[in-house]
Amino acid sequence: FFVCVLVGMALAGPHSPLPQLLVLAGATVVGLGALAALLSAAPSPSAFHYAPAVSVHRLIVSGGPIGAAPSRSPPDGVPTGVPVRVAPSKQTPGPLHAAGPSGIRSLSGQPAAPPAAWLAAGVIAVVSSALYLWRRAIWSDPEYMSLADDVQPLPRYAMLATAGAKGVGSSSPSVIGAAASKRSSVSPLQAEAAAASSTPVADVIVVGAGISGLCAALALSKAGKSVLVLESGDGVGGRVRSDIQDGFILDRGFQIFLTGYPEAQQVLDYQALDLQQFYPGALVRFEGAFHRVADPFRKPVDGVLTLLPTHPIGDVLDKIRVGLLRLNTFTDSWDGLLAKEEVSTEQRLRDWGFSEAMIDRFFRPFLGGIFFDNKLRVSSRLLDFVIRTLAVGNNCLPAKGIGAVPEQLAGKLPSGSVKLNSEVQGVDSKQVTVTLEGGGQTVLTAGDAVIVATEGPTAARLLGPQAYSSAAQAAPDALPQALSLETASPNGTVCLYFSADALPAGYTEPILYLDGEGKRGLNNMCFPSAVAPTYAPAGKHLVSVSLVGSFPDKSEAELIDMVRKDIAEWFGMPFATGLDFLRMYRIPFSQPNQEPPTNLKQSVKLGDSLYVCGDHRDHATLQGAMLSGRRAAEAVLQDL
Repeated sequence: FFVCVLVGMALAGPHSPLPQLLVLAGATVVGLGALAALLSAAPSPSAFHYAPAVSVHRLIVSGGPIGAAPSRSPPDGVPTGVPVRVAPSKQTPGPLHAAGPSGIRSLSGQPAAPPAAWLAAGVIAVVSSALYLWRRAIWSDPEYMSLADDVQPLPRYAMLATAGAKGVGSSSPSVIGAAASKRSSVSPLQAEAAAASSTPVADVIVVGAGISGLCAALALSKAGKSVLVLESGDGVGGRVRSDIQDGFILDRGFQIFLTGYPEAQQVLDYQALDLQQFYPGALVRFEGAFHRVADPFRKPVDGVLTLLPTHPIGDVLDKIRVGLLRLNTFTDSWDGLLAKEEVSTEQRLRDWGFSEAMIDRFFRPFLGGIFFDNKLRVSSRLLDFVIRTLAVGNNCLPAKGIGAVPEQLAGKLPSGSVKLNSEVQGVDSKQVTVTLEGGGQTVLTAGDAVIVATEGPTAARLLGPQAYSSAAQAAPDALPQALSLETASPNGTVCLYFSADALPAGYTEPILYLDGEGKRGLNNMCFPSAVAPTYAPAGKHLVSVSLVGSFPDKSEAELIDMVRKDIAEWFGMPFATGLDFLRMYRIPFSQPNQEPPTNLKQSVKLGDSLYVCGDHRDHATLQGAMLSGRRAAEAVLQDL
């Protein structure tokens, strides 16, 4: 049976849960068989098994070939294959063996020689295991896994070989926020001259220097293509940026870096980001006190304490269900999780049997802070994906802010690849050109293709409905949602930052604080400088407060006052009144709408040398944005 398990694992596809299930089944059967062998291997002549039928027990204990018959016949009236106890006999026993001090021995005292069947089984097991490991290694490497429907994979070695021929430069030091405008830009004179003569300024023009655009540009550059990235802002990163104010690092919206993202592991240098970890859990505010919720796999003592009957954030069964939900996400591949049958996240949690207390007091504020949707309407596919990501990685902040992520990506591009403060007004797919805003109506020509790598509403403005027509081909049910990206209600947030001279007594650990009561505007908050001291100047601390929704009907002053009251209730009035307001970020479009039905793998090819990427093509995570950019680059290279 164990050999069959290994063969099945070797032959199973890369996205099949069969290997994991077979491993569990095989381990169980072999374990039970080994236990039976230990319990029944004592040399007792009064207990013989009359079992012509093959059994795991007999196969392990006897070491005899499959199908070997016993040397004695069963007593009258006893069916063949039924184990019985008989009186001792002087008759020579059958092919049963007993375990001696030096290993498996026969009753005659001689070592039991391994038959040819066992040798053959061993060879099959070794070959099958090697084949399985090789297949899984190949299919788990993103460089060998094409995620576009019509694109072949681009092996890393080919990318590096062509990139080396073109002399791709090394990474430059990271710069945060607006300081990026001081490096990498295309000479305006060169651009205008090229435009006037219709000479291509680059093989590929990428519109947008967000995460998707930078990843697309990086993949193309490694493949030897010249790239020009046009960014309307004064720095790279799009929605993933950081600002510096009075020595504080302010991320544009509260963002946690999850190290478990597979694409990020392939593209980014984690050591250079100097990632600082959060505590693996949270403190949930409920009924006037904070209650700790911890990852039992990383904080087993704290995890056990949450099982106490006095712990109000879910009951014991809820904690067990969390573990089962977590394990369930490992029964499929990353892509498989995003293609499963879907319902809303709230419905999926109810289907798992979670209590209302667990859903309202923990999942709403926790997942609400991730998806900016505490009604939990987002697709259950994203729930599974995020739970898996949290299980395999850590929650961190880069020491130089979340903006260090796009800065690192941009630093890997050749000098002159990024042009800031260049807003694109239009895209002509037939002429393979883009038109920049401004009095001169500058037109830039690409030699091969244009990739629009902006957020959904901007892509819809530049490209029109054609940007989402592919959704109808791939998943007709998703078309209404895809076409409505420009006007549908996106998930927004408001993030407020304050400066503090000291942290509240007893609350200095690097942990996330959640509102488990749901009656405040405040959803979650943390002290980033407690996670990464570089977020605040010496002698100061940074306070970050996040709200779910953009609150368009409230002014900045009203939101500041509302948040101060919530903070005072949590940490006391002296701490709240001593806070100095730094800045507020109101972000109406933090993530695209991801309610079911979803199509989390839309085509990136629009035809006529025009391509599109962004989190609206995959899923609204850093992983989705990076993946979308690589898929667009692979599509371009495939067509060329």
